[in-house]
Amino acid sequence: MLFRSGGYDDPKFGHARAIASKNMLDVRTCDLTLCYIPRSPRLSLGTLAELFVAYAWGKPTILVTDDPSLLGHPLVQMAAGWVLPTLQDAEDLIVGLYGDYVD
Repeated sequence: MLFRSGGYDDPKFGHARAIASKNMLDVRTCDLTLCYIPRSPRLSLGTLAELFVAYAWGKPTILVTDDPSLLGHPLVQMAAGWVLPTLQDAEDLIVGLYGDYVD
């Protein structure tokens, strides 16, 4: 079965297992995982899964959200190293973490 949401029906990369495998490869090889999950009627389960996998693999994690159901969830609090309200805050944090130190 191909994943057709958004018209993505590539037979090599468009099925659920391939998408999940690529997502896990991306998380495994990244330096840091930034998850953006704004308040929405439809929670991004894939992004949330990536947050937990990144945490399990010892990657630094940043969650940007305004969703109160995520902010108060104990597993999200465990997995997110930083929880920030805006993408600009996340960018500032990443520059602080990986940018050159200034005296």
